[in-house]
Amino acid sequence: MNGWSYIQVILPLKLEWEPWYSTTESLAVGSRVAVRFSGREYVAVVSSVCDVPGIDPAKVQPVLGVPDRLESILPSELEFWRFIASYYMCTVGEVYKFAYPAARTAVEGKRANVTRIDDTEAGPRRLTEDGKAAVRSILDAFDERKPVLLTGLKRESVYAELARRTIESGRDALILRSTAPKLSYAVSRERAKAVRSDIPHLLEGGRADLFLPFTKLGLIIVDEEHDSSYKQQDPAPRYHARDVATVIGQLTGARVLLGSATPSLETYTHAQNG
Repeated sequence: MNGWSYIQVILPLKLEWEPWYSTTESLAVGSRVAVRFSGREYVAVVSSVCDVPGIDPAKVQPVLGVPDRLESILPSELEFWRFIASYYMCTVGEVYKFAYPAARTAVEGKRANVTRIDDTEAGPRRLTEDGKAAVRSILDAFDERKPVLLTGLKRESVYAELARRTIESGRDALILRSTAPKLSYAVSRERAKAVRSDIPHLLEGGRADLFLPFTKLGLIIVDEEHDSSYKQQDPAPRYHARDVATVIGQLTGARVLLGSATPSLETYTHAQNG
């Protein structure tokens, strides 16, 4: 097929394989394409590009098109998705579906006119002497590239100071709250645009915000890390936001702070063991 190339794609489905398609477009890994699979149309993510498919070329269907209003998926996102799929025993397609639901994809395509981003300003807060000591200790511990556990009741001023320092360094800060409400797809899209930009942001949200396409994430704070609401039960991936936060920290170099007045047994044990 002169002028054609072949791609594998990730579909937002529970598939153990990644189907092949053909295209005349110049595509890269992470591009999103419209394809037909089993009689239905989907927006898929290109996972590989090559000149020769891994199956009989006669069985390869062409892509339906390339949506011009959808952002490409970042290499770091694909790496993260594959880890989640492997660790939590699901398919990468299920992770893609969770990170980019069909409704969110539709909103992206329509360029929703939403300008409000539910960020919290990292303004100065009065730090007590104990708070200043805590910040110094946390920064020293961050140098060891490990998650840090902060106990006690007065944690917010410490969070604010760490977030301020992170933003001043040009990186994003994410504070996860166990009580965070579920955001609309339009607001989620605006958050995704924000973290792709060159401007550092402070965001407060829930466990799903870990799947935002961060490009400069510097700090993740998991407040009330012991709370059971950080566990995603259904649909897949069935993950724990606290554990995923530590993985993202390893993948991106972001610092991770776990906060709780009553830390979970797992976290407390890990902290005791260094």
